[in-house]
Amino acid sequence: MMNLQFNYPLVYLVDDNSMDNDLSQLAIQAIDPNIQTTSFLDGREVLSHISKLPNEGKSPSLMVLDVNMPFVGGFEVLAELQHSPYKTFPIIIMSSSSLPDDQERAKQLGAAGIYEKPYGYLETVDLYREIFMKHLVPEVSSS
Repeated sequence: MMNLQFNYPLVYLVDDNSMDNDLSQLAIQAIDPNIQTTSFLDGREVLSHISKLPNEGKSPSLMVLDVNMPFVGGFEVLAELQHSPYKTFPIIIMSSSSLPDDQERAKQLGAAGIYEKPYGYLETVDLYREIFMKHLVPEVSSS
């Protein structure tokens, strides 16, 4: 008999506003408490972490990335990961900017989706439900 093992998703939240990361974590836990999250406060931090993944941990199932951050912003992260062998997951841009140029640039750099940041808890839950339906595929392995 084959045993199915569910590998619960891991979502990277990358935003220099820790309150936005906290709100995202609460919304995700409300949707499914089995979804794991890891927060990063800037692009430099997440790029350093991703470069160590082959030896030190589970790759994310999805990354939600802010555009405007100090040091290394979202567009720079997208550009760095665009041809990286470590990028095996969709990257979603979540930004307070709704400028068409930003949206076009994110698409050109390989973003799987671009969403405007929500303003409250219920809107955040609804948005993550939509993102997960489109971009988060359940991982099932047999052993």
